[in-house]
Amino acid sequence: MAIISGVGAGGGGDVVTATDTCARVGPNIPPFTTETKGKLNELLAQPGIITYHPLDLGGAGRSLKHLEKSLDLVLGCISR
Repeated sequence: MAIISGVGAGGGGDVVTATDTCARVGPNIPPFTTETKGKLNELLAQPGIITYHPLDLGGAGRSLKHLEKSLDLVLGCISR
């Protein structure tokens, strides 16, 4: 499971609420691996990006290229 915010418009408040709810009632939200965080930081190197799990794409979520590559990284990480 991955929680991602910053797709299109919106801020990190949604992702904080979703993560807090999961922490209270489940499911467990595991952290991204160091490798995945490093790749996300390289891809999304701009202010406002939070590459912990949950992932906040900030303004990068408006770019289809960044969104697609981010999803590939995150989905690859959680499917292992």
